[in-house]
Amino acid sequence: MRILVPDAQSFHGGVETVTTKIIQAWTNHPKVKITWVLPPHRSGKFRTKFKGNSTVEFESFQWSRTHPRSLLLSILKRTHSAFAHAWEFKCNEAKLRKIARKRSCSHCFYFWPIKEPVPNLNIPIFCLICDLAWQHVPESYPNDDPNDLDDMIREWVSRSRKVFTISNHTRSEVLGMLPKMSKKIQTVLLAASNQQVATTQALPLDESLPFFLYPSAPNPQKNHLVLFQAVSELLDRGLKFRLVLTGANTKQLLGDTPMARQLPEQARRLYQERKDQLADTIVAADQVPENALADLFRKCIAVLMPSQYEGFGLAVAE
Repeated sequence: MRILVPDAQSFHGGVETVTTKIIQAWTNHPKVKITWVLPPHRSGKFRTKFKGNSTVEFESFQWSRTHPRSLLLSILKRTHSAFAHAWEFKCNEAKLRKIARKRSCSHCFYFWPIKEPVPNLNIPIFCLICDLAWQHVPESYPNDDPNDLDDMIREWVSRSRKVFTISNHTRSEVLGMLPKMSKKIQTVLLAASNQQVATTQALPLDESLPFFLYPSAPNPQKNHLVLFQAVSELLDRGLKFRLVLTGANTKQLLGDTPMARQLPEQARRLYQERKDQLADTIVAADQVPENALADLFRKCIAVLMPSQYEGFGLAVAE
């Protein structure tokens, strides 16, 4: 089996963790080969992570600079038009077909199909749906019409050989849109390795006080605002503790620069208004190495999950 993994929207966060862990698990199967297709700016990280692993091959969505597709795309991108996006999708689809033939891929798996058109590849396509966040917190996708995203999910489910969801709850949400597709949609519960990772790395805080942990990027549905309000209330009661935030861009929540999305910006503004009170208590560490995160999980009083919505919540599994 040769699995093609298109990852055009590759980004930091829980989806990256899930993608990496599943691909690592696939590499343990002697009859599986993986071709992971990434944007050029992201491939270096994963090439390093999988260095020496002959089961994983890497490819790029990028055509050569002199290829007619690249030349036209570079011109269209200056217009920031819908046609430019449509042409980029066409270029990516053509590149995937070329890679699939070159690598003799037998299956295609999308870990993040949201905002991606279903490609025509002449091989079975599978996908993973993590959540339908836009239905609950529309600001999660501020530039997209929720109805368009719903239609995209319908197309993926209709055209995929099999669709996987990370929880029974997410499956029920998808089936609410497509009640006749129950045989095609299967739950594979989100999980995490139970391996205990030793670390000698210093944690990103003074451990003299007990601390809570919230491992989540500041996306709108993650609800950092209510957490900051709770911290302020507990400090007013005279309690001494710390709150550690991990995840990409969490330092922006404590920064001076306004954030683009309204809900995280409300949390940032509250922090600035009460900075004298909160600065010594809230610690933002951004992304931390896996071994340091494991240590934070072990040593914290509790992991907090104030999210307004989760498909499952990777931190619960971790």
